[in-house]
Amino acid sequence: QGGFTKGIRLGEAVFSEDGKGLVASREAEKGDTLIHLPQASLLRTLDKTLPTKYRNAILDPENEMLTARQGLRVAYERKLGRESPWYPYLQTLPPSVLGSPLLWTEKEVDNLDLQTVTQEVHFINATLTAAMENVKMSGNLLRWGTAIAASRSIDLKLRGSFLCPLIDLCRHSFHPNAEVSMEDGFITLSAVKDIEEGEPIYIRYGEERNDIFLLNYGFVPDENPHEEIKIKFNTTQ
Repeated sequence: QGGFTKGIRLGEAVFSEDGKGLVASREAEKGDTLIHLPQASLLRTLDKTLPTKYRNAILDPENEMLTARQGLRVAYERKLGRESPWYPYLQTLPPSVLGSPLLWTEKEVDNLDLQTVTQEVHFINATLTAAMENVKMSGNLLRWGTAIAASRSIDLKLRGSFLCPLIDLCRHSFHPNAEVSMEDGFITLSAVKDIEEGEPIYIRYGEERNDIFLLNYGFVPDENPHEEIKIKFNTTQ
């Protein structure tokens, strides 16, 4: 209730082989609201509608496993099928997340020469294996849900992580033309510059290194101003 969209549509041709994303269906001026949704439309990790068995399947007092917990929530709703209130949204989610190491085989992960990624993937997979036994859920379903959560969750410093229908269809750019904000119980996507009709809608996923982009989103940006390279020097010689 109270939500709306304005001047956007789902586009495919402009993204060629990359898939679908949000596109401006008409011109928008800087400051225009493109999407305005109530918090009730968010798919949250910490939601009392999730049965206790599932909420307790992944205990995370240090908030170190938010991705796995959100993945369990997504997988649970998918398992419900048409009985889930999120069924229409779940139908928009892809059957896979191309490039996500969370869906790779153990051998493929181990062959990746990025220790930060391999360690995190193994940690998440171990967490999901334990959860799978607790809730009697398919490992493939849990891994899919976690890959979806990692690639689509939005963090606006709320408790837990959440998925936001429609807004999660925005593509990434370090030079975005839109931004996401939360105010007065609504999450809003607004233009930060003038946008032409037919122009893709971009937001900034974060200011992260390439390994974090690969882990969470399954891709590495072409040009990343936040990439770091550590070089060790032997000062004893």
